[in-house]
Amino acid sequence: MRKVIIREVGPRDGFQSLDRVVPTDVKVQVIARLGRAGCSHVQAASFVNPKKVPQMADAASLFARLPETPGVAYSALVLNSTGMGRAVEAGVCLVEASVSASGEHGLANAGMDKAQGLIEMDRMAGLARKAGVVFWASLQCAFGHKAPGDVSPRAVGEIAKQLADTEAKILVLADTAALADPDAVARVVEAVVPAWEPDRLLLHFHDSRGRGMDNFMAGLAAGVTRYDASFGGLGGCPFLPLAPGNLDTAAVVRRLESMGYTSGIRADEVEECARWFRAHW
Repeated sequence: MRKVIIREVGPRDGFQSLDRVVPTDVKVQVIARLGRAGCSHVQAASFVNPKKVPQMADAASLFARLPETPGVAYSALVLNSTGMGRAVEAGVCLVEASVSASGEHGLANAGMDKAQGLIEMDRMAGLARKAGVVFWASLQCAFGHKAPGDVSPRAVGEIAKQLADTEAKILVLADTAALADPDAVARVVEAVVPAWEPDRLLLHFHDSRGRGMDNFMAGLAAGVTRYDASFGGLGGCPFLPLAPGNLDTAAVVRRLESMGYTSGIRADEVEECARWFRAHW
């Protein structure tokens, strides 16, 4: 069977969208359940400014308590060298460093415009290499910031070429503002493929106007086999309040299975994890 790799991002992107801070104990139990459900890669937290994202203030203590589940890898998101340093100190083995394709969003999210963000990405990549940490790059607002088309596929392609110089293993293209549609997915993937083969891309979609699954299908048609999803469809961006949740992990897994793909994830157990979380938080 053909395999599609799903990275579970609920404990990071999902939890950061919630108003109430989830206790570390609950986070640990959720992540353990997701690992037992077959999620081989869980993005557990982000090392960001706790004043801006209080939900992630316990990132270091969380990583210290994560279960050692065979076959399960944990990663974290960072936005600057300070975050990278904290992640390395916490023992994170796989770090995703992010920059925005929108200068306006980059200033709100990380305090850096595009040029500053790319310089900082080089610094973060250097810190990762020095520490022996697996480094991924991600590009936020790859499908637009405030309106469809305000970030062009050509601009995304140019940034992708620059990010290739960081020697990142994977490039994440994120629909941060929930503006993607299937045509835009095809155009953006086509724009970055000269620098990044499809098997080195990961697509991150929000379920905007019910189009999230359509965008996922467009990504598959373009040859991309790595995606983010979130248990229970949790998610959103603290700096883009109208951004809806992420693709639901169980729904994605069931769609894949209906088309003859495998992910290694058991959808019923992911759904049970979502029910358990709602009952305990």
